[in-house]
Amino acid sequence: MLLDNTQIEPRSQESENLHENMTTIIGIKCKDGIVIASDSQASSQMKNMQVSKIFKINDNIGIGTAGSERSIKILVETLQQRLKPENLESEQKLRDNLENILLELHRHYSFERSRKLGFDDKNIRNFFEVEAIVGAKLSNDTFCLLHIMSDGWIDTVNSYNAIGSGFPFANLVFNQQNRIPMMDGKSLSDLDISYNIWIASYIINEVKAIELYTGGNTKVVIITNEGFQEIPNKIQRDFYEKTIRAISKVMEEKLSDEENKLDFKNMFPNN
Repeated sequence: MLLDNTQIEPRSQESENLHENMTTIIGIKCKDGIVIASDSQASSQMKNMQVSKIFKINDNIGIGTAGSERSIKILVETLQQRLKPENLESEQKLRDNLENILLELHRHYSFERSRKLGFDDKNIRNFFEVEAIVGAKLSNDTFCLLHIMSDGWIDTVNSYNAIGSGFPFANLVFNQQNRIPMMDGKSLSDLDISYNIWIASYIINEVKAIELYTGGNTKVVIITNEGFQEIPNKIQRDFYEKTIRAISKVMEEKLSDEENKLDFKNMFPNN
């Protein structure tokens, strides 16, 4: 995408942020908005459990980021300066503007910086390391979800996506939860935002229980017709716990229902 026949090499493990992609960010496109959720743990020289990974770009755009702190800061500040309401006329226009910005950042911080440091064009170092999920409300009151990859490519996300070190676990839980709407021929993206707020909270909390570098508070942001809104920690946590209790109660009732009980006598007739 950047230069033909050019190999971009990642920075070494001894870079400033040793665990810079150790996080979990997820995004869900719903029928009435976008949900972006993350953990809040960061690890470099010291573990920090209160790091913001979801940022407001403007009233109608939010971004969840994984990567080096410097790259994230540069990307977020550049998008806040450069993305305007007229960039939201369509998904294609937003993608084009994002791509132009990313190309400029990669050119400046990877290619030009590498040359100044003495690397030749076939061994360019990637000093701009960031991956992101972008959610936006477009001018026509529709919504789009985009995945910015670390090499600058941008993909459209039609339903849901996860990035960071916790993405394998997050995708596993996504696939499990998506089976429920699939029974009715739907996916998570066909459901309303209130359901997907719980799904997002549930997935991040499940990953936190398994993945070493995903921790701290669960952060949830929504983008609706009212724009970018961050759900306060207590409200999000209470909603999550209330839903877990309700689901547990329903499951207990279902499993204790006579028609759902296993017939052990017929299952093991010789016992």
